[in-house]
This record gives sequence, C-alpha cells and structure tokens, in this order.
Amino acid sequence: MKFPDNPCWDFALIVYRRDGVAEACLALQESHGVDVNVLLFCCWLGESGRGGLSAKEMADALALVDRWHRDVVRPLRAVRNRIKGGLGDIDVEYSDPLRGQIMASELDAEHVEHMTLMAAFERPAAEPMPPAERRAKDAAGNVALYFDALGVKLADPETAQLTTILGGGFPELDRGQLAALIDTAGLAPSAA
Repeated sequence: MKFPDNPCWDFALIVYRRDGVAEACLALQESHGVDVNVLLFCCWLGESGRGGLSAKEMADALALVDRWHRDVVRPLRAVRNRIKGGLGDIDVEYSDPLRGQIMASELDAEHVEHMTLMAAFERPAAEPMPPAERRAKDAAGNVALYFDALGVKLADPETAQLTTILGGGFPELDRGQLAALIDTAGLAPSAA
C-alpha cells in the first residue's frame, strides 16, 4: 500500500529500530495493553517540537483510534502470532508465507493509525525548535497522560523500559536525564 509522507510514522520506525526499543515497547504492550502506535505518537509530538497534549486532546486521540486498533490492528496481530511456527497439522512451509502477508497488513494498519493521529493533531512545530530536554519533557508528559488514561502504573523495570523508549527518541540525552524527566512527569513508581 502506498501512503503519503508521514513524519510521525517515519519517527516511529526509526525509534522502534533503535537498540532495545522494540523489546521495551512490546513488554509494555504485553504487560499493560499499551498501544505502541499511540505511545510513539506521544513521543513524536514532543520530539518534533509540537509540544504536549491536553487531557482532552489525549481522550480525543484515544477515542479516534480505539475502534481501529481494537477491531483491525489487534486481530491481525493475534492471527499472525497464532500461526507462528505452523498451526496444528498445517506445516510452517505453508503458514509462514501467509504470516508474512498478515504482518505486512498489520504494519499497514498501524500506518493508518499513525496517519489518523497525525492528521487529527497536526500543528506546527515550535519556532525556534526547543532544546532536546524541553521536547523530551513534553514527550514524557504526553506519555504520562496516555498511561493515566489507561490506568497504567509502572514498576521499576518498566520505568527502565520507558527510559529506553524515550532514549530512542532523544539519543542526545543520557539515561539519567531521561529518568529525571520520567520522574518529573509522575511516571516513576516513587512518584505514584
């Protein structure tokens, strides 16, 4: 499928491929039902200089993509995971090509989700571009709003996972700076 340019999607792909980020995202998805697309959108808004969302904007964003994510993205992921390594008497030789096609469809569905979020919340980046620490603070604040909407409370290992994810978006900041921003945003266990 051919999509128009989408800097939010491009950012998500770059960050997701950075060391440890995919594993951290999938761990939060598995443990708390986090929509990785929304999580990376929250980070992109901050990183791109587009700032923070309000609580209402976060609620609107979640309402906008909830049905798509629930009825399209998750079922595709479930089928892809279900046929990994074959299924019953169906040999992997036959199921793997289909699994690859399902994975491509799942990625397209996630791309649609990013396109929808970006279109609904497109706003210009700040001029001049704020420093990285300010942009990371906005990203952490967006993530805090998202996790609050989900009722997610992080334990220490999960805070480290979030530090890895934010580090993927802000490689110029060290883990200590990122951990402090996570704490300031109220995401660290001691802040709960």
